[in-house]
Amino acid sequence: MRHDIRTITTDDHQQLFVEQWLPDTEPTAVVHVIHGMAEHAARYEHLAETLTARGWAVRVDDHRGHGRSVSASGTIGHFADEDGWEVIIQDQRALLDADRSDHPGLPIVVVGHSLGTAIARDVAIRWGGELAALVLSGTPAGVGRLTPVARAVANREAAKGPSRPSQRLHDLAFWGFNKPFHPNRTEFDWLSRDPDQVDAYVADPLCGFVSSAAFFRDVVTGLARVADLGLLRHIPADLPVLAQSGGKDPAGANGRGARAATLALSAAGIRDVTCVIHEGGRHEIFNETNRDEVMELTTGWIARHL
Repeated sequence: MRHDIRTITTDDHQQLFVEQWLPDTEPTAVVHVIHGMAEHAARYEHLAETLTARGWAVRVDDHRGHGRSVSASGTIGHFADEDGWEVIIQDQRALLDADRSDHPGLPIVVVGHSLGTAIARDVAIRWGGELAALVLSGTPAGVGRLTPVARAVANREAAKGPSRPSQRLHDLAFWGFNKPFHPNRTEFDWLSRDPDQVDAYVADPLCGFVSSAAFFRDVVTGLARVADLGLLRHIPADLPVLAQSGGKDPAGANGRGARAATLALSAAGIRDVTCVIHEGGRHEIFNETNRDEVMELTTGWIARHL
Protein backbone atom coordinates (compact mmCIF):
# COMPACT_ATOMS: atom_id res chain seq x y z
CA MET A 1 0.00 0.00 0.00
CA ARG A 2 1.24 3.46 -0.93
CA HIS A 3 0.24 6.64 0.86
CA ASP A 4 0.32 10.31 -0.02
CA ILE A 5 -1.32 13.56 1.03
CA ARG A 6 -2.59 16.05 -1.48
CA THR A 7 -4.47 19.32 -1.32
CA ILE A 8 -7.49 20.54 -3.23
CA THR A 9 -8.40 24.21 -3.49
CA THR A 10 -12.12 24.96 -3.54
CA ASP A 11 -13.87 27.77 -5.41
CA ASP A 12 -13.72 29.95 -2.29
CA HIS A 13 -9.95 29.33 -2.00
CA GLN A 14 -10.19 26.92 0.93
CA GLN A 15 -7.45 24.28 1.02
CA LEU A 16 -8.67 20.79 1.84
CA PHE A 17 -6.18 18.08 2.73
CA VAL A 18 -6.81 14.60 1.35
CA GLU A 19 -5.25 11.37 2.58
CA GLN A 20 -4.86 8.91 -0.29
CA TRP A 21 -3.93 5.25 -0.02
CA LEU A 22 -3.18 3.31 -3.20
CA PRO A 23 -2.82 -0.42 -3.87
CA ASP A 24 0.51 -1.69 -5.15
CA THR A 25 -1.17 -2.45 -8.49
CA GLU A 26 -3.26 -0.17 -10.70
CA PRO A 27 -6.51 0.58 -8.83
CA THR A 28 -9.79 -0.76 -10.19
CA ALA A 29 -12.10 1.55 -8.20
CA VAL A 30 -12.05 4.59 -5.94
CA VAL A 31 -13.49 4.46 -2.42
CA HIS A 32 -14.32 8.02 -1.38
CA VAL A 33 -14.66 8.11 2.43
CA ILE A 34 -16.47 10.92 4.27
CA HIS A 35 -15.54 11.08 7.96
CA GLY A 36 -17.72 12.17 10.87
CA MET A 37 -17.66 15.13 13.24
CA ALA A 38 -14.77 15.81 15.61
CA GLU A 39 -12.40 13.37 13.90
CA HIS A 40 -10.18 13.29 10.80
CA ALA A 41 -9.03 11.38 7.73
CA ALA A 42 -5.89 9.73 9.12
CA ARG A 43 -8.06 7.60 11.42
CA TYR A 44 -9.15 5.57 8.39
CA GLU A 45 -5.75 4.05 7.62
CA HIS A 46 -6.79 0.65 8.95
CA LEU A 47 -9.89 0.67 6.72
CA ALA A 48 -7.69 1.74 3.81
CA GLU A 49 -5.39 -1.25 4.36
CA THR A 50 -8.33 -3.59 3.87
CA LEU A 51 -9.73 -1.72 0.87
CA THR A 52 -6.42 -1.33 -0.96
CA ALA A 53 -5.83 -5.07 -0.53
CA ARG A 54 -8.84 -5.43 -2.85
CA GLY A 55 -7.15 -3.21 -5.42
CA TRP A 56 -9.09 -0.02 -4.68
CA ALA A 57 -7.78 3.50 -4.19
CA VAL A 58 -8.98 5.11 -0.95
CA ARG A 59 -9.35 8.86 -0.50
CA VAL A 60 -10.46 10.63 2.69
CA ASP A 61 -10.55 14.41 3.03
CA ASP A 62 -10.23 16.40 6.21
CA HIS A 63 -13.38 18.53 6.23
CA ARG A 64 -13.18 22.25 6.93
CA GLY A 65 -12.45 22.70 10.60
CA HIS A 66 -11.11 19.14 10.90
CA GLY A 67 -7.71 17.45 10.78
CA ARG A 68 -5.04 19.04 8.62
CA SER A 69 -7.62 21.34 7.02
CA VAL A 70 -7.85 23.27 10.30
CA SER A 71 -4.51 24.87 9.40
CA ALA A 72 -6.18 26.40 6.36
CA SER A 73 -9.54 27.37 7.88
CA GLY A 74 -8.14 28.40 11.26
CA THR A 75 -11.19 27.36 13.31
CA ILE A 76 -11.56 23.83 14.62
CA GLY A 77 -15.03 22.32 14.45
CA HIS A 78 -16.45 24.99 12.13
CA PHE A 79 -17.65 24.75 8.52
CA ALA A 80 -18.70 28.34 7.80
CA ASP A 81 -20.45 31.28 9.46
CA GLU A 82 -23.42 30.93 7.08
CA ASP A 83 -24.78 28.07 4.96
CA GLY A 84 -22.13 25.68 6.18
CA TRP A 85 -24.04 22.61 5.05
CA GLU A 86 -24.11 23.82 1.46
CA VAL A 87 -20.43 24.73 1.71
CA ILE A 88 -19.44 21.25 2.88
CA ILE A 89 -21.54 19.56 0.19
CA GLN A 90 -19.93 21.70 -2.51
CA ASP A 91 -16.54 20.69 -1.08
CA GLN A 92 -17.55 17.10 -1.78
CA ARG A 93 -18.35 18.11 -5.35
CA ALA A 94 -14.78 19.40 -5.73
CA LEU A 95 -13.42 16.22 -4.17
CA LEU A 96 -15.44 13.99 -6.51
CA ASP A 97 -14.11 15.99 -9.45
CA ALA A 98 -10.58 15.38 -8.16
CA ASP A 99 -11.33 11.65 -7.83
CA ARG A 100 -12.33 11.54 -11.48
CA SER A 101 -9.39 13.66 -12.60
CA ASP A 102 -6.84 11.52 -10.75
CA HIS A 103 -8.48 8.17 -11.54
CA PRO A 104 -10.39 8.63 -14.82
CA GLY A 105 -12.88 5.97 -15.76
CA LEU A 106 -12.91 4.19 -12.40
CA PRO A 107 -16.16 3.55 -10.49
CA ILE A 108 -16.56 5.59 -7.31
CA VAL A 109 -17.98 4.15 -4.09
CA VAL A 110 -18.85 6.64 -1.35
CA VAL A 111 -18.50 5.52 2.28
CA GLY A 112 -19.86 7.83 4.97
CA HIS A 113 -19.44 7.46 8.73
CA SER A 114 -21.69 9.10 11.34
CA LEU A 115 -22.26 12.71 10.23
CA GLY A 116 -20.56 11.56 7.04
CA THR A 117 -23.60 9.38 6.32
CA ALA A 118 -25.74 12.51 6.05
CA ILE A 119 -23.17 14.20 3.82
CA ALA A 120 -22.97 11.04 1.72
CA ARG A 121 -26.75 10.84 1.29
CA ASP A 122 -26.91 14.49 0.25
CA VAL A 123 -24.13 13.80 -2.27
CA ALA A 124 -26.24 10.92 -3.60
CA ILE A 125 -29.31 13.18 -3.80
CA ARG A 126 -27.40 15.60 -6.02
CA TRP A 127 -24.93 13.43 -7.94
CA GLY A 128 -25.94 9.84 -7.28
CA GLY A 129 -25.74 9.03 -10.98
CA GLU A 130 -21.95 9.35 -10.73
CA LEU A 131 -21.66 6.75 -7.97
CA ALA A 132 -21.34 2.98 -8.16
CA ALA A 133 -22.49 2.33 -4.58
CA LEU A 134 -23.12 3.97 -1.21
CA VAL A 135 -22.03 2.62 2.19
CA LEU A 136 -23.27 4.13 5.47
CA SER A 137 -21.67 3.45 8.87
CA GLY A 138 -23.05 4.60 12.22
CA THR A 139 -26.03 6.49 10.80
CA PRO A 140 -27.29 9.04 13.37
CA ALA A 141 -30.85 8.75 14.59
CA GLY A 142 -31.73 12.30 13.46
CA VAL A 143 -33.94 14.79 15.26
CA GLY A 144 -37.27 14.08 13.54
CA ARG A 145 -40.17 16.13 14.91
CA LEU A 146 -37.77 18.10 17.09
CA THR A 147 -36.10 19.65 14.02
CA PRO A 148 -37.80 23.08 14.46
CA VAL A 149 -36.84 23.14 18.15
CA ALA A 150 -33.27 22.02 17.45
CA ARG A 151 -32.92 24.63 14.72
CA ALA A 152 -34.25 27.40 16.98
CA VAL A 153 -31.82 26.50 19.79
CA ALA A 154 -28.91 26.31 17.34
CA ASN A 155 -29.86 29.67 15.82
CA ARG A 156 -29.92 31.30 19.25
CA GLU A 157 -26.48 29.90 20.05
CA ALA A 158 -25.10 30.95 16.65
CA ALA A 159 -26.38 34.49 17.19
CA LYS A 160 -23.85 34.80 20.03
CA GLY A 161 -21.06 34.09 17.55
CA PRO A 162 -21.29 31.47 14.78
CA SER A 163 -17.68 30.28 15.06
CA ARG A 164 -17.73 30.19 18.87
CA PRO A 165 -17.52 26.67 20.34
CA SER A 166 -20.90 25.79 21.84
CA GLN A 167 -20.62 23.63 24.93
CA ARG A 168 -24.39 23.84 25.35
CA LEU A 169 -25.13 22.36 21.93
CA HIS A 170 -22.35 19.82 22.38
CA ASP A 171 -23.87 18.64 25.66
CA LEU A 172 -27.35 18.44 24.11
CA ALA A 173 -26.07 16.50 21.09
CA PHE A 174 -24.16 13.91 23.12
CA TRP A 175 -26.39 13.78 26.19
CA GLY A 176 -26.73 10.26 27.56
CA PHE A 177 -24.42 8.56 25.06
CA ASN A 178 -22.13 7.13 27.75
CA LYS A 179 -24.88 6.23 30.22
CA PRO A 180 -25.46 2.65 28.96
CA PHE A 181 -21.80 1.83 29.60
CA HIS A 182 -21.51 2.69 33.31
CA PRO A 183 -19.18 2.59 35.08
CA ASN A 184 -17.42 4.76 32.49
CA ARG A 185 -13.70 4.59 31.95
CA THR A 186 -13.64 7.67 29.63
CA GLU A 187 -16.07 10.18 28.15
CA PHE A 188 -16.00 8.22 24.90
CA ASP A 189 -16.72 4.64 25.94
CA TRP A 190 -19.71 4.76 23.56
CA LEU A 191 -17.39 4.77 20.52
CA SER A 192 -16.09 1.19 20.75
CA ARG A 193 -15.73 -1.85 22.99
CA ASP A 194 -11.99 -1.80 22.19
CA PRO A 195 -10.29 0.27 24.93
CA ASP A 196 -7.20 0.85 22.78
CA GLN A 197 -9.32 2.49 20.09
CA VAL A 198 -11.08 4.67 22.66
CA ASP A 199 -7.77 5.66 24.26
CA ALA A 200 -6.33 6.62 20.87
CA TYR A 201 -9.34 8.87 20.25
CA VAL A 202 -9.06 10.48 23.69
CA ALA A 203 -5.32 11.12 23.21
CA ASP A 204 -5.77 12.65 19.75
CA PRO A 205 -5.99 16.48 19.92
CA LEU A 206 -7.86 16.44 16.60
CA CYS A 207 -10.69 14.32 18.03
CA GLY A 208 -13.50 14.90 20.49
CA PHE A 209 -13.44 18.70 20.47
CA VAL A 210 -16.42 21.00 20.97
CA SER A 211 -17.71 22.26 17.62
CA SER A 212 -19.05 25.70 16.78
CA ALA A 213 -22.63 26.87 17.17
CA ALA A 214 -22.95 27.27 13.41
CA PHE A 215 -21.64 23.73 12.93
CA PHE A 216 -24.48 22.30 15.02
CA ARG A 217 -26.95 24.44 13.08
CA ASP A 218 -25.50 22.96 9.88
CA VAL A 219 -25.94 19.44 11.25
CA VAL A 220 -29.65 20.11 11.87
CA THR A 221 -29.96 21.38 8.29
CA GLY A 222 -28.24 18.31 6.88
CA LEU A 223 -30.19 15.77 8.91
CA ALA A 224 -33.45 17.43 7.86
CA ARG A 225 -32.46 17.26 4.18
CA VAL A 226 -31.65 13.56 4.21
CA ALA A 227 -34.92 12.78 6.03
CA ASP A 228 -36.92 14.50 3.27
CA LEU A 229 -38.56 11.81 1.14
CA GLY A 230 -38.99 14.21 -1.75
CA LEU A 231 -35.25 14.88 -1.85
CA LEU A 232 -34.36 11.20 -1.41
CA ARG A 233 -36.36 10.44 -4.56
CA HIS A 234 -33.62 12.24 -6.51
CA ILE A 235 -31.26 9.35 -5.71
CA PRO A 236 -31.11 6.94 -8.68
CA ALA A 237 -33.27 3.89 -8.03
CA ASP A 238 -30.45 1.57 -9.11
CA LEU A 239 -27.83 2.95 -6.67
CA PRO A 240 -27.06 0.12 -4.22
CA VAL A 241 -26.88 1.11 -0.54
CA LEU A 242 -25.42 -0.72 2.47
CA ALA A 243 -26.17 0.72 5.92
CA GLN A 244 -24.41 -0.74 8.97
CA SER A 245 -24.65 0.13 12.64
CA GLY A 246 -23.72 -1.21 16.02
CA GLY A 247 -26.61 -2.65 17.99
CA LYS A 248 -25.39 -0.67 21.01
CA ASP A 249 -24.62 2.58 19.20
CA PRO A 250 -26.25 5.43 21.16
CA ALA A 251 -25.64 7.94 18.35
CA GLY A 252 -27.71 5.73 16.08
CA ALA A 253 -30.33 4.83 18.70
CA ASN A 254 -28.99 1.26 18.86
CA GLY A 255 -29.45 0.67 15.15
CA ARG A 256 -32.74 2.48 14.69
CA GLY A 257 -31.00 5.27 12.78
CA ALA A 258 -29.70 2.83 10.18
CA ARG A 259 -33.05 1.05 9.96
CA ALA A 260 -34.91 4.34 9.53
CA ALA A 261 -32.48 5.46 6.83
CA THR A 262 -32.87 2.24 4.86
CA LEU A 263 -36.66 2.33 5.18
CA ALA A 264 -36.67 5.92 3.90
CA LEU A 265 -34.40 5.04 0.99
CA SER A 266 -36.59 2.07 0.09
CA ALA A 267 -39.68 4.28 0.30
CA ALA A 268 -37.95 6.70 -2.07
CA GLY A 269 -37.66 3.92 -4.64
CA ILE A 270 -34.10 2.70 -4.12
CA ARG A 271 -34.27 -0.97 -5.08
CA ASP A 272 -31.10 -2.47 -3.55
CA VAL A 273 -30.91 -1.41 0.11
CA THR A 274 -29.28 -3.58 2.78
CA CYS A 275 -29.23 -2.94 6.54
CA VAL A 276 -26.86 -4.81 8.87
CA ILE A 277 -26.88 -4.35 12.65
CA HIS A 278 -23.80 -5.71 14.42
CA GLU A 279 -24.88 -7.12 17.77
CA GLY A 280 -23.16 -5.40 20.69
CA GLY A 281 -21.27 -3.00 18.45
CA ARG A 282 -20.99 0.64 19.43
CA HIS A 283 -20.63 3.71 17.21
CA GLU A 284 -17.38 3.15 15.30
CA ILE A 285 -17.93 -0.25 13.74
CA PHE A 286 -14.69 -0.02 11.73
CA ASN A 287 -12.84 0.33 15.06
CA GLU A 288 -14.79 -2.32 16.95
CA THR A 289 -13.59 -5.57 18.47
CA ASN A 290 -15.20 -7.40 15.52
CA ARG A 291 -13.80 -4.97 12.94
CA ASP A 292 -12.34 -7.76 10.80
CA GLU A 293 -15.84 -9.20 10.39
CA VAL A 294 -17.22 -5.73 9.58
CA MET A 295 -14.44 -5.11 7.04
CA GLU A 296 -15.00 -8.48 5.36
CA LEU A 297 -18.73 -7.85 5.05
CA THR A 298 -18.14 -4.34 3.71
CA THR A 299 -15.50 -5.24 1.14
CA GLY A 300 -17.46 -8.28 -0.01
CA TRP A 301 -20.58 -6.17 -0.52
CA ILE A 302 -18.65 -3.49 -2.43
CA ALA A 303 -16.98 -6.09 -4.66
CA ARG A 304 -20.37 -7.57 -5.58
CA HIS A 305 -21.66 -4.14 -6.61
CA LEU A 306 -18.78 -2.96 -8.78
